[in-house]
Order: sequence, then structure tokens, then C-alpha cells
Amino acid sequence: MYHSGIVGIVFEKLFGSFSYGKKLWNGFQELSNNHVISLLCGLIDSDGMITKAGDIRVVLINDSLVNSFYHLARTRGLLVGKSS
Repeated sequence: MYHSGIVGIVFEKLFGSFSYGKKLWNGFQELSNNHVISLLCGLIDSDGMITKAGDIRVVLINDSLVNSFYHLARTRGLLVGKSS
């Protein structure tokens, strides 16, 4: 485990804070497909579920973050949708 106030400040500037203030760093658009898939898998693992029908769903309260993930996935050719 690593504790650093400076690292915390950097992370807050890059990714925001609290549930409504989180954001994707603009550099995520430049990551490889494998890194983007890993990021999306982490999101699904932490905030998602797989329905009985086999659909993957992620529930977030931050609309801006939802839009960022949606567009990131679409730019990689993934078929995703969003609803309110």
C-alpha cells in the first residue's frame, strides 16, 4: 500500500473525486484496445452485472462519466447503449 498526498492530488486532478465528480482522463482515447477493454472490464467488475439474458449492465449516477465510457467504447467499435 502506498500513501501520498501528492499522488492523491494528481489523481484528483486527472480523474476527479466523489461519485458525481469522477471523470475519464483525456489520454484514455490514446490507449491500446487491450487497455481499454481492461478498463471496461474493471468498470463492469466494480459497478456492473450480467443479466440472466446475458446482457452486461453498468449503473452509474454520474452522467458525464457514463457518456465518457459510452463514447470510449463506441470509438473502439463496441456495441453499447445507454439509458436513463
